[in-house]
Amino acid sequence: MIISIRSPFHSKIGRRNCRVINRSQVFKINKEKYGKLKLKHDTTHAKIEMESFLKIKNVSNINIYGTFTSTNEYKLHFRDTPQPQDFLYDDGLYYYKYLQNNMLCFFDKMEYLTYFNDQLIGIMRQYLITKPGTNDISYAYSALYWKGLNYFIYPAHINKKNYFCIYQDNTLIAIIYMKTFELIGCPVGTIYANDNVDKDFLCIIAGTYSYMDELTQPASNNYVRNDKFDQNFINKIINKQETS
Repeated sequence: MIISIRSPFHSKIGRRNCRVINRSQVFKINKEKYGKLKLKHDTTHAKIEMESFLKIKNVSNINIYGTFTSTNEYKLHFRDTPQPQDFLYDDGLYYYKYLQNNMLCFFDKMEYLTYFNDQLIGIMRQYLITKPGTNDISYAYSALYWKGLNYFIYPAHINKKNYFCIYQDNTLIAIIYMKTFELIGCPVGTIYANDNVDKDFLCIIAGTYSYMDELTQPASNNYVRNDKFDQNFINKIINKQETS
């Protein structure tokens, strides 16, 4: 299964310290429209102070929400994450804990929620693995709980191209390729996936990743897991499409 992504972009900038960004994305299968994602990012009066990528302080009044419509309709919302019991508090955007291999794991304080018929069916959270005492990020990934199953999403940077590799537990099920991650522009992309993977799931995840700067940041800055990428997987999907 190959899903193409087109992203008409619209931004409205109003009075000083007020910014509302609206983005819509269209997803097509075999050149026929499958679904549409709409997200609104309202940073009215938001205040952000940045020391480094791991030290972003005083983030307030940011409201992000949207819908995905195919044959079904989903609502998307982004909220602050409660502090997990096994993580320590950090005054930036992340909680953190020490790992057994003498590395640090940072856990994003914002999580990404998907609702269907007013029932929460998806939660996505971002993690960064770093070396203690530095701001050097070894790699990043997202963990996603969707309809009772666990998924992991790893950014990869291969031959100057950015990919997101989606695993269900330890099995590769899809790869997202995005042509650009520029916030202001018209990013386009392609999803290569096994036929049995939930199409709505793929579109929502691809749309969220191409929109949210803090999610695409690890790929654009090479905080990647290239060992999770498999070109043969993409070739297999393309060959199957061409022979069907």
